[in-house]
Amino acid sequence: MIKMTEFPEIMTDGNIELRRPAATFDNARAMYDLIDKNREYLGEFLGWPEKTKSPEDSFAFLTGAVNGKSNWTIYVDGKLAGDIGFVKVEPGETQRRCEIGYWISAEFAGRGVITRCVRLLERAAFERDDINRRFRF
Repeated sequence: MIKMTEFPEIMTDGNIELRRPAATFDNARAMYDLIDKNREYLGEFLGWPEKTKSPEDSFAFLTGAVNGKSNWTIYVDGKLAGDIGFVKVEPGETQRRCEIGYWISAEFAGRGVITRCVRLLERAAFERDDINRRFRF
């Protein structure tokens, strides 16, 4: 069984920091404001931005992320930039796999930020014995 609580609270790569989100209204407001500012951009790729209509919606997400312990907020140079985490976790005897989902604001897109964030999560996952390191297409 994959134990998300064993993953680091903070992971860094130079000016990029992944932090476990805290379910506070201030954090929810900051996340909502970022989503709202990037609603059209994110909507090109994702279905959920149109359903995020208030800071309370972001608070509900953060509460779930904190309880599930599978998400990190992305900061670049100390500025909130997006979110990344493990989705579709499939524990078991043979599969032991998961997928990484993410979103990032348009301001930081195309700058290699997500590539570096994915590497941080991969490193954390593959250092463990309960995630398989193989690719399936």
